[in-house]
Amino acid sequence: MKNKLLKILNNELLIHEKLYVLAGEKVSALVKNDKDSLEKIIPEIRALLAELRDQEAQRVKIVSQVALQKQIPEKEVTLSKLAQWWDFPDLMEKKKKLKSVMEKLRQENKRSTALIKQANTIYSEMREVIYGSLQDTSGYDYYGNLEKRQKSCFEKEA
Repeated sequence: MKNKLLKILNNELLIHEKLYVLAGEKVSALVKNDKDSLEKIIPEIRALLAELRDQEAQRVKIVSQVALQKQIPEKEVTLSKLAQWWDFPDLMEKKKKLKSVMEKLRQENKRSTALIKQANTIYSEMREVIYGSLQDTSGYDYYGNLEKRQKSCFEKEA
């Protein structure tokens, strides 16, 4: 069971490292406004996240088995306790590496989120400049009913 858990942790570490690389590529693509790259990166990220969920499910299954054997609640089964029970210090080393990579990934995702928010702000401001300065005008439709319409920027005097 401990070797299976170590394999799962190794897989999770590899997946997180791949996600970290892709997160960096995503930030670069956002900065360059490279839609083609983003269209390639995003499905890769989704596939890796699905893989990660599968690994997580396998890990939870092992934790459940250990909890059942030890007759304790699952939430009390930690990697630290497993390392002690199994005399398996490699688990703690994997835990440290995973935490480190996950923190780097979290930082890249924060950068990506900030860039997207900044782009949305710029887009909103540009939209306001273009459309906010247009005035509503009224006119009559085909049937003689009064209707409001937005004045086109081409109708606006300079």
